[in-house]
Amino acid sequence: MNHGIIEGFYGKPWGFAKRKALLPFYKAFHYGFYIYAPKADVFLRERWHEPMPEPLTQQLAQFGKSLRNEDISWGIGLTPFNVHQDFNQKAKDQLKQKIEHLQKLEINWLALLFDDMKGDFPDLAKTQIEICHFVKAHFSFDKLLMCPSYYSFDPILAKVFGCMPENYLQDLGSGLDTDIEIFWTGEKVCSKNYSQAHLQSVAALLKRKPFIWDNYPVNDGARMSPFLHLDAFDGREHCHADYVAGLAVNPMNEAYLSRIPLATLADCMVSPTQYRAPQSFQKYVHQFMGSAAPQLLHDLDFFQQKGLHNLSEQQKQSMQQKYRVLLDSTNQACIQELLEYLQGFYLSDVKDEVPTQLLWQD
Repeated sequence: MNHGIIEGFYGKPWGFAKRKALLPFYKAFHYGFYIYAPKADVFLRERWHEPMPEPLTQQLAQFGKSLRNEDISWGIGLTPFNVHQDFNQKAKDQLKQKIEHLQKLEINWLALLFDDMKGDFPDLAKTQIEICHFVKAHFSFDKLLMCPSYYSFDPILAKVFGCMPENYLQDLGSGLDTDIEIFWTGEKVCSKNYSQAHLQSVAALLKRKPFIWDNYPVNDGARMSPFLHLDAFDGREHCHADYVAGLAVNPMNEAYLSRIPLATLADCMVSPTQYRAPQSFQKYVHQFMGSAAPQLLHDLDFFQQKGLHNLSEQQKQSMQQKYRVLLDSTNQACIQELLEYLQGFYLSDVKDEVPTQLLWQD
């Protein structure tokens, strides 16, 4: 089963120093692909038709080379904002030009993302199929994926982006070439588990196994950024090749702390029948937190369930002092992120604008 990373969260981007620093971890825990698609990168989203700044292009090219050196498939997620509303000749020319530029980065995978934008158009499936087939006809990638506008049965999507057109998913599944993968987040946008029955019903609907976009441990936006999703993955025992085409994990804004849950997922993927979430979690808390592991286990409920807004300033200060004392050579990167979290550095809203310079400046 192929599991990997999709960097698809809102908020401050990781920066290329962190991305490169995590490559040995991905290799060690069998993460087979990395799709770069941060919501902060406007040159892949709202301003997708504009050329990427040269510093960003250079950083992406170097990062892609580093991924290939580790035998990790290198992908980019492109959100051609609102192109599905009028896929005219100008839009086709712009899309072709953009993907030609992305090809120069030597990507293996391309993901066309139609998520998080208005979707209540009667010919939505037909137009998105046309866009995907246009790309397939002009370009060749090891894998071509697409994210539908409605990527879950979660009613929040209709509330935010308009009602799903009638038979949208059925039409998409029937009309889209079967070698183009379709992302799916599960019964919810942030699903707690993936049952066998659900995965089989979605596969029948889409005429292919879904490619899971797993929104755990992601913690972006105003609702989730006050929390740290550190606990182990659970409910993924059916996310193997019998039921899914792949599993892409959307991690936290805290890159190094994300390793704790990401490592537990690797355990689950390697041996789903023998996987025990609590034991796996304990193992990796100690591996990545070193001398601070007991303190983190003590504070887990604060981070995972109560969140930053429910901590008093005195509690935040007290926690910071405790973790500073526990800093060692094993946990330095994690402790730094934990301190930044306690200081509110990662609090964000999906509406927040991120300076474009942060896309290439660490």
